[in-house]
Amino acid sequence: MDNVMTSVTARQDSLHPIRRNQNHSPRRDRRLDRLALRVGFTLIAWGRRPQPAATREGRARRFSRVVANAERRRSAERMLRLMVPPR
Repeated sequence: MDNVMTSVTARQDSLHPIRRNQNHSPRRDRRLDRLALRVGFTLIAWGRRPQPAATREGRARRFSRVVANAERRRSAERMLRLMVPPR
């Protein structure tokens, strides 16, 4: 066996930035963390809330919007075809 083991004279802990600065607390304020966690959970729950069932009036309004949009698109396409010179 030709392996040579060297002994380490300097401690490796002294190179770590947190251990070097002893007056810095590595733990954050727990109240702030709990508040952020609660706000996050509240936003997730609010985003996943059930949607109310569609009413008859709502479905009728949605249908009339779809029909109006289709008519508007057809009208715009017709105007474009009338304005463009023939080939």
